[in-house]
Amino acid sequence: MSVFDDLKKNVTDFTENVAKKSSVAIETQKLKMKKSSLESDMRDCYIALGRLYEKRLTAQGEKGTEESRIVEQLAQLRASVSQIQEDLRKQKGVVTCPSCGRDVSKAYEFCPKCGAPLKEKASSREEKGEEKSRETQDEEKQTGSGGPDESHNIGQ
Repeated sequence: MSVFDDLKKNVTDFTENVAKKSSVAIETQKLKMKKSSLESDMRDCYIALGRLYEKRLTAQGEKGTEESRIVEQLAQLRASVSQIQEDLRKQKGVVTCPSCGRDVSKAYEFCPKCGAPLKEKASSREEKGEEKSRETQDEEKQTGSGGPDESHNIGQ
């Protein structure tokens, strides 16, 4: 019987050891996840701070400083990203809702999210041509605005 008692003790010890190590592993993973979440929150704060600083620098309009060169580079990068997003939309056959910023199939007349009309009358669209979209792009380049809510755009 002592063999079975030894086996039972060994199995019990092994099970307890596995349970302890599993508990430690779970607690370690929880701490790592919390740390990662806090670091993500910190990055979000740095990004928000950077955007505020960029707006302030843009409003001041200083030229020739290192900061102004970076702001100009951001504006150029933003314009390039916007152009690529527009190319992606064309390839996928979608348009951006003028109201909520969602990408929606060209087949829809109304946005399925907010209900805003997506298409102008054909005659008024032909009259306006592409000049309006070019003017809008030029304004975005000058103001540095990224357009509609970028979190819903394609390619991000």
